[in-house]
Amino acid sequence: MKSGELAADAVCEGLAEGDLSAARLGQYGDTYLAGMEAMRELVYAYYDPNFAVPKFLKEHPEHREAVVNLLVGNVFRRPIGDLFEVMGRYTDLPETRTLEPLERVS
Repeated sequence: MKSGELAADAVCEGLAEGDLSAARLGQYGDTYLAGMEAMRELVYAYYDPNFAVPKFLKEHPEHREAVVNLLVGNVFRRPIGDLFEVMGRYTDLPETRTLEPLERVS
C-alpha cells in the first residue's frame, strides 16, 4: 500500500508542476527501498537460529521502539538510528541494496 501511496504522491506533484519525468516520478524510490531493506534485515535476523529479539532488546533497550515499529509494519518510520549496525554484531545481515540510477529509454 505504501508504494501506491508514494507513487500517487509523485504523480499528483508531477501533474501539478507539469513535470512527469522519471526523476520526478521516481523521487520516492529511495524512501521505499529503505523501508523494505529495514524489514528485510529484520527478517534475516529473526530467522537466524542464534539470534533472539528479546535477548537483543534486553541488552539494547534503546532499540525497542525501532524494532516494535518495524514489527508492526511502520517500516518507513524514521529514525531507526544504528539499529542494524548494532544488530549486525549479533547476526549476519544482508548487504543493503540501493537503487540503480535510471537510464533514459529512447
